[in-house]
Amino acid sequence: MKPSVKLIKGLHITAADKRNIIAVIIFLEDRFSGFVQADPRCIPNYGDIAVKRGKSPKSYAITPRQCAAGTYDVIIRETYRNDFGLERNSSISVTVAVKGISPLYLPDYALPDVGPSLFSDEGASL
Repeated sequence: MKPSVKLIKGLHITAADKRNIIAVIIFLEDRFSGFVQADPRCIPNYGDIAVKRGKSPKSYAITPRQCAAGTYDVIIRETYRNDFGLERNSSISVTVAVKGISPLYLPDYALPDVGPSLFSDEGASL
């Protein structure tokens, strides 16, 4: 199945943006899948990783949504220079649904129970 991106919420995004979103998701999956498989508790904060492709002025920060698999919140940041030569940044936030590729791993697990702690009712008394 060919990968596709559908805009759920936000302003219009170009076809190049859609291709870049797919490429960034594949990049993040390739980069971090080994770490996640080794220790599922060690999930990177995908939203803090802004990926820039080539010489493009745009960078993409992608965060998987817990409510539905295959949906992502994307922040597209663009860096440009104004008429006076000063560097400016603009960003838009969109929500997209991606089909045709495996979603980024985002566990919904509770922390393992390691027994009584010092602050629990069954913990050690002073």
